[in-house]
Amino acid sequence: MKSVNSTASSSYGGRTSHRLQDMPDRAYSGIREEKSAMERRSMGKNMMYMLSFSIFLALFGAIYELFSHGVYSYFMIYAFAFPLVLGVAVYMFLSGSRHKLPGELSCTLYNAGIVCLAVGSIVRGILEIYGTTNHLSMFYWPAGAVLIIAGMIRYIFE
Repeated sequence: MKSVNSTASSSYGGRTSHRLQDMPDRAYSGIREEKSAMERRSMGKNMMYMLSFSIFLALFGAIYELFSHGVYSYFMIYAFAFPLVLGVAVYMFLSGSRHKLPGELSCTLYNAGIVCLAVGSIVRGILEIYGTTNHLSMFYWPAGAVLIIAGMIRYIFE
């Protein structure tokens, strides 16, 4: 009884058996390259989302300061820095480097942490402008830090 490879090699002069053996590796290599390209596009989308969020926060802070009658808060003014530095700069570094790219879950956790820090900064700024305090605003900072660290840990152990 002839095997599949011996039939293929006898009918095509022995060259096909090597192609059949190499085919899974080539297919896997193509899938890996396609996944890498998709991850790079995802990194670009994350970077653009963070850049647009940063621009929105900068405009929001500027407009809010314009109508605050000369009272301002540094938390409100610099809320855009969280997505700019932690989002755009980090994603730009990762997309341009040869490091492995983070998966969807690690990006989601990391992005949620950045948004939590930015929203916490805006809430704190609004409360400072109004001249009041709230003990619930202090939970944004540790929650954002925990989410960012969870995203980093997930990235490391992917």
